[in-house]
Amino acid sequence: MATEKLMRLLTGTFAACGARPLSPEGAEVILMYLEKYTEDQVMGALGKCARELSGRVTLAEIIDRIPDGRPGPEEAWATVPKNEDLTCVWTEETREAFAIADVLIKQGDRIGARMAFLEAYKRFVYTAREEGRPCKWVASQGWDPKGRLGPIMEALDRNLITYEDAVRELPHEVPEAVALRLEGTAPRRALPSPEDRKKLLAIMDKLHEPRELPPAPGEMRSIGEVLEDAAPRLPGPDEGELKGPPS
Repeated sequence: MATEKLMRLLTGTFAACGARPLSPEGAEVILMYLEKYTEDQVMGALGKCARELSGRVTLAEIIDRIPDGRPGPEEAWATVPKNEDLTCVWTEETREAFAIADVLIKQGDRIGARMAFLEAYKRFVYTAREEGRPCKWVASQGWDPKGRLGPIMEALDRNLITYEDAVRELPHEVPEAVALRLEGTAPRRALPSPEDRKKLLAIMDKLHEPRELPPAPGEMRSIGEVLEDAAPRLPGPDEGELKGPPS
């Protein structure tokens, strides 16, 4: 991956940040450690360094800015629930860092907790990126059962978790919510694939009486057709008059 283009971008980033000039040998060493990432990821990280750093650029600073789906430290802190009643969907590194900060939160030191979280989060993210582990979002359910569905469905809409992940967290509520979307009575955003529709049907059969899923988006019928099928069948004018009750 040590292309001439990346070599120029790397040395140019050092110059833009006001850092000491980077020797060709130093650039080769840095790019050697960045070989596990794609060229677009490295270019994105160098762009962030040029915008955010001043006077000093290190390999750790570059890796810390690799775009891989993980939020930045402050953004990750914002996803932390404010109390145990709230449900959230966060990354594995956010969860691990919060476990450290939670000790200080329970002691009433939220400022110290935030600093401890940011430091731990940076360390966990750096290790994960060094090991080449992809970003993984997981749910953490709060004590309030009424507040669980919203965050999980939002994470599903944002493609942070899969449909299977969502059903695993809320096996009753998620299939119901997705079924409502399929039926057009709720915003239709995270529609399951045909394979997921079969799984949804199996889940619905276990929860309630067997029901037929509405047609897929390409097979949707008009409301008039549905009402026509549901209405009682009356004879038309050519089929004879209605007969009264027997005398």
